Amino acid sequence: MNCGVEKQTFDCSSVQFVYPRGHEIQVKTKQPYARSKRFAKYLARAGREQSLSSVPNETWSYLLKHQPYSGPGDILFTLKRSNLKTKCYDSLPLLTKQLCDCSVPRLTTRESEDAMIKFNQIEAAFPSGSKFVSYLYLLEYILIQIGRSDILPFLNRIQCTKRRKMYDERITSSAAP
Repeated sequence: MNCGVEKQTFDCSSVQFVYPRGHEIQVKTKQPYARSKRFAKYLARAGREQSLSSVPNETWSYLLKHQPYSGPGDILFTLKRSNLKTKCYDSLPLLTKQLCDCSVPRLTTRESEDAMIKFNQIEAAFPSGSKFVSYLYLLEYILIQIGRSDILPFLNRIQCTKRRKMYDERITSSAAP
């Protein structure tokens, strides 16, 4: 009845293997996904630092089939109506550049570095174990802080005013001395 069914009977997070020569190797657990790494991904996509292949073919096909688009709002609306598994909202700047006849701003290396510095300052100010904020909202907040609000029309942004207010309060209260 249970043939082929595996049951874990011990905690693998602290297993050590001992080799005949007396050398021990500590098996390390997988590191948690760091907030800064996740934010850096959103930031890179906002600055169009991604390849076309990062958007699945299914998404490209769907968007190409529903052309033309006048701007990022049209693309976003089309994606929201779709039944696609991967909608790639965070790739909106890249999609807009490829599908619309409009100029899409990019971030410079220095601006990306400044944004990461701001992110690290905000993250460090959050008390350990407290709820963080939406990465989408934080991206928008930081782009404004570094003087790049021109990128905001090309991003998927949180619309709910209650959530926006709550995130703003979390950020400003954590930054307070």
